Amino acid sequence: MRQAKLSLNVLFLLLLVLTVPRVAVAQIIKVAGEQWAPFSSTELPNLGLMNHLIQEAFATQGVEVEFGFFPTSRSLELVKAGEWDISGGWTPTDERKSDFLFSDPIFHETIVFFHRKQLKFSWAEFSDLHRFRIGVTGDLYYGPELERAERSGNYRIARVPKDLLNMKKLLHGRIDLFPITIEAGLEALEKNFTKQQRAQIVFHNKPLFEGPLVLLVSKKSKNANNIVLWFNEGLKELKRSGRYQELTRELNHANN
Repeated sequence: MRQAKLSLNVLFLLLLVLTVPRVAVAQIIKVAGEQWAPFSSTELPNLGLMNHLIQEAFATQGVEVEFGFFPTSRSLELVKAGEWDISGGWTPTDERKSDFLFSDPIFHETIVFFHRKQLKFSWAEFSDLHRFRIGVTGDLYYGPELERAERSGNYRIARVPKDLLNMKKLLHGRIDLFPITIEAGLEALEKNFTKQQRAQIVFHNKPLFEGPLVLLVSKKSKNANNIVLWFNEGLKELKRSGRYQELTRELNHANN
């Protein structure tokens, strides 16, 4: 009888270990980051707001994270290949479903067009942009309208490796429009240009694209499904505790 009870206890403990998503042993997730202030940067406290959220969300589940920083397209390729586990701040698209799992949204982005102040710019329909030179960055996604326009070959859209290069091209009149999230655009201007230069650049309030930003989790990672579960549960804990709202308050003020 005692042996039967012992076996039942062992079975119960085994089932408990198998069904609880929280990590019971040390686990390190490799995060491929990029220089994308104020969300992700080696020059910011806690490596930027997004990386701070990622680190704290996983920490609630007993998971440690290791950050590496790479050019935008390179970070995506490293995760796709399974050399790094995850990368944060990406739009979940149908094209990416074949290589990645998606987490719950970390936050939402609004992409607008930055342009030189002297350019009399306004737009209502995407077809209004036909006569403008548009600069975009790396493998970033700017919404279905720009994606269709780029594939059509009927619009003047050019890609470069870095946002900063596009902002410089904009300042010097080599492109007319540069779509970027409001926060990242303003941060790039503040950190890299003089007051006189910043005064020459403005943005149009009409969004080109609004949508969620998520973690991309490599399907080649041995813990891919668990990584999604751990992060999603950690994010929920941060929101339940009010910590998420505390961390994102400054970002929300910048949007208002």
